[in-house]
Amino acid sequence: MTFTLIAGPNAGPAICSETGSNTNTTDSNGQAVCTYTDTNGAGTDQIQASTGQLLSNVVTMIWGVTVIPTIPTLSEWALLVMAGLLVLVSLWALLRRRKGRMG
Repeated sequence: MTFTLIAGPNAGPAICSETGSNTNTTDSNGQAVCTYTDTNGAGTDQIQASTGQLLSNVVTMIWGVTVIPTIPTLSEWALLVMAGLLVLVSLWALLRRRKGRMG
């Protein structure tokens, strides 16, 4: 079987990772596999297999843009406020401990 990307961002021969070319043999069930990698970004590829004059149905593969989720973080001001609160709570705890020893 010969695999061709007939339309889309990766149009042209499909280089199958199984064989390193755009062809692959069928198994005992008459099925052939072709796994390829997106090299041209987001879009919809149309893939068709053929053997001689016989053509398969057209299959589509939609490649999307990977969205990296945002991680909530504190702003610089929030970090300064948190550090200030930590200092105040620490001073309060030290003063309380000192009063406890004195009295």
